[in-house]
This record gives sequence, C-alpha cells and structure tokens, in this order.
Amino acid sequence: MWSNITADERDVLRVLAEQEEGCSISDLTTATGKREADLQDTLNLLRRHDVIVDMPGGVRFASELMRRWVGQMADTLMPTPPRTSSPTG
Repeated sequence: MWSNITADERDVLRVLAEQEEGCSISDLTTATGKREADLQDTLNLLRRHDVIVDMPGGVRFASELMRRWVGQMADTLMPTPPRTSSPTG
C-alpha cells in the first residue's frame, strides 16, 4: 500500500495518526505546509480509498486500527525527510 501513495498522502497520514480525534483542515494545512486546494486534492484521494472519513470540523482515519498502525510505523514506513538549513547572510 505505501508504495502506491504520494508523498503528500504520507504527510497527511503522518499528521492524522498523531490525532486520536481527527484533525481540522486548517490544522492539516498548517502541519503539512500545503495550500488548502492541494490538500483537498490529497484528502479526496484518501477518501476515495476509504482511508479517511469526514467528521464535523475535519477528517479522521476511517479505521482506528490503521491510525494506530501508521502512528507506530510512521518513522519506519514514511521517514521524515531531512531538513535542510537555509543559508544565513
């Protein structure tokens, strides 16, 4: 499954896995650094595959078991890319 999802989907799943009660679109936009329109495209893909569901005020994993699994395996399956420092000057 993981080889078939985009980096944007991985980012969203990583953030959602940390939120037991789901997450607002605004918080997802902030946490992922994505534009809301791009984020909505990503969320639509995850909805179509029944990975997430809508809830009042945001979205959450469709399955609590999957949320926990992603949360436990996030660093192994979806390593966070190394941050590069910006040059100062």
